[in-house]
Amino acid sequence: MARYEHLPIYKAALDLTVHMEKVVAGFGCYHTRAGQRVARGQP
Repeated sequence: MARYEHLPIYKAALDLTVHMEKVVAGFGCYHTRAGQRVARGQP
C-alpha cells in the first residue's frame, strides 16, 4: 500500500473520479465535444 492511499482526501478524490467517469460515460458525442470546448475556453 502506498503511503497516501489511507488518507481521506485521496479516497474522496478517487471516489469523485470514479463517479465522474460513470456520469460522463452516459453522455453522447455532442456533450463530450461541448465539454472539450469549455475546457479549452472556447465558446
